[in-house]
Amino acid sequence: TDVALCALTPDAGSRLTGLHLAGCSNVTDKGLCSVAFSCPQLRDIDLTRVPLITCEGLTAIAKHCRCLKAVNVSSLTQAKDIDPKSRVPRVGSKGISALGRYCGLLESLQCNGAS
Repeated sequence: TDVALCALTPDAGSRLTGLHLAGCSNVTDKGLCSVAFSCPQLRDIDLTRVPLITCEGLTAIAKHCRCLKAVNVSSLTQAKDIDPKSRVPRVGSKGISALGRYCGLLESLQCNGAS
């Protein structure tokens, strides 16, 4: 949950290099922003089937975790990643583009099923 991430990252953040949140349905942009601001050495993040993240959270990760080498945002479409009111993808080309723009060390990007 966001509460757990916000509690963990200030203490462990500077040493954290990998974070696997696959299937964590209660993590939102708030939790991702906490990770982004506290974990500059993050090299690997798995956000597979994390339905509540948006471009905002992914962009924060990209801007502040510039050591990223591997990112997985697969299956976000299948995780109901579209806002029913606006029909705008939560993580789309803007979020993916931020990874390319800010993460010069990126070697692996998995986005199967992401919109």
